[in-house]
Amino acid sequence: LRVKRHSLVVDRQTFDQVLSCKHAGISRLFDSLDGDSDGKVEVFEVLMTLILWSSGTWDDKLDLLFQCFDFNRKGSLRFPELALMASTGARIMARFSDLPPNAFNMSILKQAAASAFQESSKSIDFSGFSKWFGGASEAVKLKAFVDKTLQQEAPESLKGLLRERTRALEYSAQELSQEVRALTEAAATLREAPLDSDRDEDAARCKELWTSFDGLYARLETAQHSLWAEIEALMEALGGDSGREGPQLDEASRARQNQLIKEVLALGLQCRGYVAEAKKVLADVLTYCRASLDRPETPEVTPLPRMPVVPEDPNAEPSTAGRNRRILDRELRRLKIRQPAGPPPAPSMPAPPLQTGVAGGRAAAKAK
Repeated sequence: LRVKRHSLVVDRQTFDQVLSCKHAGISRLFDSLDGDSDGKVEVFEVLMTLILWSSGTWDDKLDLLFQCFDFNRKGSLRFPELALMASTGARIMARFSDLPPNAFNMSILKQAAASAFQESSKSIDFSGFSKWFGGASEAVKLKAFVDKTLQQEAPESLKGLLRERTRALEYSAQELSQEVRALTEAAATLREAPLDSDRDEDAARCKELWTSFDGLYARLETAQHSLWAEIEALMEALGGDSGREGPQLDEASRARQNQLIKEVLALGLQCRGYVAEAKKVLADVLTYCRASLDRPETPEVTPLPRMPVVPEDPNAEPSTAGRNRRILDRELRRLKIRQPAGPPPAPSMPAPPLQTGVAGGRAAAKAK
């Protein structure tokens, strides 16, 4: 965007970068608004065209127009701002239709804009602007022209956007149904789990939580039923089950469609709020039966075989018997560590009997 001859303009490259990425067909709008073929169009012509031919109601369009030309964000329009809106609207009509020679007469447009202000008033608020737009002859002509073009040739892109939005709302409702199903299964599991404590106060508190959960779940079911009913009504309003070619874009039909979309969005938020509250209640219930749910099954452990007890020499001295046991343990550890991988080789001759006493201790020491 840049300032040139006291007007904001946008070139083709910036226009395509900002708008064409949203929808391919909108790039043709630039050619229609570029009357002198200089590769530039005025920003307010682009914004006003997009607002006037949008899928919203006229109340929504007037609100957007008011915000667009309220340059100082003061909540009111002055005469220069309203005169700019009127002249921009006249130029837009000239781009798309054949108008009489005096249609773009600036003095007539200024008179039309001045009629919105009282003698002592220098600005008008949104209610005053809406009243002026509904009664001023130039504004009435603009509104009738827009409605006529929408009724004669409804753009397929707008119908496609309405269908895509409806499918997105239906998909969101399906995701919500999956969350409710998971919530139901979790609640059924917790109801069967015993409490960790036998105290009466814990049982009473758990009973209160289940009463709260049942109330939330009942409201959730009612809201979810209403949600799907509104989605079905929206699909019917868009022509999904009536045999029509697609959504109707007249004023009454678009008002009905927008109202249904708002109701679906509100019911979806309400349902998700109930789901979030119900999950919190189940989390509190879980604290009273967590041990019974988290306690793993204790596997049966096979006891390790005990080492055979080596008989001691009854004639050996106590100190000698203890030394023999230590030497025997050390030899067993050494043999266990040095044992090669694989099955042990078969002995070629039977092992000599284990010597005990002093002789056995000397033999073990010598072997080491």
